[in-house]
Parts: sequence; C-alpha cells; structure tokens
Amino acid sequence: MQAYNSPTGVIFGNNVISQAYLAGNVMDNGLKWESTQQYNVGFDLGMFRDRIQLIANYYDSRSYNLLVQNNISAVSGSSSILTNLQNSRVKNSGFDIQVDGKVIQSPGGFNFNVSGNISINRNKVLNLGGASTIVSVGGAERQYITHITETGQPIGMFYGYKVAGMVRAKDTAGIAADTKIYNANGQTFPKGYKLQGPPRSLAQTNPLRPGDLYFKDVNGDGVVNSSDLGIIGTPYPKFTYGFNLAASYKGIDASASFTGSYGNQVLDGQDYYLFNMEGSGNQYEVVSQRYRSESEPGNGQVYRASRAGTQSNSTRLSTFYLQDGSFLRCTNISLGYNLPNITALHLAGISAIRIYAGVNNVFTITKYKGYNPEVDYNYSVGNNANLTPGVDYGVYPLVRAYNMGVT
Repeated sequence: MQAYNSPTGVIFGNNVISQAYLAGNVMDNGLKWESTQQYNVGFDLGMFRDRIQLIANYYDSRSYNLLVQNNISAVSGSSSILTNLQNSRVKNSGFDIQVDGKVIQSPGGFNFNVSGNISINRNKVLNLGGASTIVSVGGAERQYITHITETGQPIGMFYGYKVAGMVRAKDTAGIAADTKIYNANGQTFPKGYKLQGPPRSLAQTNPLRPGDLYFKDVNGDGVVNSSDLGIIGTPYPKFTYGFNLAASYKGIDASASFTGSYGNQVLDGQDYYLFNMEGSGNQYEVVSQRYRSESEPGNGQVYRASRAGTQSNSTRLSTFYLQDGSFLRCTNISLGYNLPNITALHLAGISAIRIYAGVNNVFTITKYKGYNPEVDYNYSVGNNANLTPGVDYGVYPLVRAYNMGVT
C-alpha cells in the first residue's frame, strides 16, 4: 500500500505552528481496472415498402472485479480505500425496441409520422467477491442507512422498514396490554404470544400514540428492530420509453417529443424536513391532512405533528419516505413554416427560408412531489455513489425554454 503525504501544521509550545506531514490517500497497489464482457444481437425490419420500420436489440453484459471504496481504520491516514472486489460479478441484460411509422403520406401534401421506443434493463449481482451484502449510507445531509447490495438482487436497492399502518385510539388498550406482558417478561414477549396492538419499535423510547405510523414486524417476534429490515423499493424503472409525433402540410411542419419512465421509486432527502411539522420551514401541502385527533384523522397516511422523535418521523428509512418516480414528460413542441419558392430569394442567393418556434420542457405528468423525478444525486458515505441510486436532495427544477428563429 502507498500513501501520499499531505502537508499540515502542528503546534509545539508557545503557540508556534511547525510544518508537518500526515499520511493520506492510501492506495491499493493491486488496484486494477474493472472489465466488462458484452454480447449483442439485433435486427432491422422494414415492412409495407418501409412505411413501418422495426429496430430491436438485445444485450447481455457482465462486469468483473468491481471497484468499491472499502472502509478502513482512520489510523492509516484515510477512512476508505479504492479497491477491487475480487471475483465479483454483475450482470446487466435487456433490450431496446424502436418503431418508426409513416402513418399518412397523402398526395395532397399532408404527412403524419410516429416513432417510439422502449428500453428494459435488468441488473443483478452475481457475486460480491466473498461478501454477502453491502449496506450503504445515502441519506443525503442526515446520514442513515438507505440501500443494500446483495447477491441475487440489483445494485443499491432501497433498504428499510415497511409501514404497516397508523395507530388509532382503538389500539391504545392493546398497546397497554402488550407493554405489561413485555415488561413482565424481561423486555421480551413469551414464545407464541399474540400481540393485542401494533408492534413496538425498539429504536424509540417514546410509546406509540394515536397518529403514529408503525412498521411491519417481519419475523413475528412482536417488536420492530434491525431484524425486520428488508428491501422496500427499487430505484430502477421497469422500463423507460419515448415517442415522437411529426406532421407536415405543404410548408407547415409541427412535432412533439415525449419521454417517460415507469415503475421506480425515489427517496426524496428533503422529506425529513418537509414533513417535520415543527414550524421551522415550509411543508408539503399534504401535511394539512395529517392526523390531529380521532375526529380529524386526516387522510390516514400523514402522521401526527410532534417535536419529539417518533418512529414515524425518525431518519430511519421506511416506505413512507419513498415516492413513485414514474413520469411522462413532453420534452419539446415545435412549429415551423418554410416560405414558398420565391424567385427574389434565389436572386439574392437564398435557396430556402424557414421560420420556427418551439418550447422545451413543456410539462411533466407525475405523482412525485419534488421538482424533478429524474434524480441523480451522487451522494454516499465512502464515495460509493453507484451503490445509492435514486436519491433526490433538492435537484434543481428543469427550465422551460421558449425559442424562435429563422433558418
């Protein structure tokens, strides 16, 4: 292993700063490149005198000896080291299909064309080089566990607790009965005991109250702890797609382009603040539908306001903080007009003139509460950002741009 020396200052008596060096940027002498092997097969097909064209491609890609930042003792002068996971393997496979169609080709000059594509990719960890799992911290400003990478699953799946419901007043008697049994048996439940109320979380000392969310007791031991953690969502869409509509009539042409994604979740790192209900900043509008009382239960999904830490509003990741990242976006609409063939233009050395106008980022249809469901926040403790995909921490909103001009 090698280390670059970093200059610093050290005080030796009388407040005099002396030049000194410390070890830093520890390196792995055996570090090597990742390698990738890929196979592709595809075909192009034209039908009906090329009125319809089909382009398809299938691929299978395998990557080996993956690069990762491994945590090491800070005594070495660095907290992590870039190294290879020996014998590690990751598979990416999928296909892309594009269809182009000349729907209308009228002798009168009207033409209408449609094109579209769909892409599907499946990622899978085949071997982690001896490790069974890699748990990653990617909670943006407030660091907490958010992702897990394990053999047989895609890289960087969301890792946390599943919300099972909201505590209501009718549950309080059952909670009290469970607490009595739990304390009488040395902070545990007897084998075979059936809970009378929602399971308690061992991460919070505050008792469950009406309006609190509670998590699923996965292993059935009556309490919610790290044994109940699991995969709760995916940052990867089931498919992405796009399509384009184009029409023309004599000198006029118009087009509209769309893109979209379906089936992925997004972790919005701002939700810890936008749901905190402490009066210290702006909140989501849906906070007005929080639980207040049994007569005002809200929408049954937003927990009660509380300055004290509860399992509802802690920094532990749960399905409450995951949002649907599916969207459909109109990326561009344009309209143009080609001036007719005018002799005066030819005399001036001009063969054609086109006037056009357009709008970019026209609209986005999505359930996502943040600015932009297409997130790419590269944050992770240890610089393993590729292990923590799908995190949004204030992605800047897209600009809607208007343009016009003459060609």
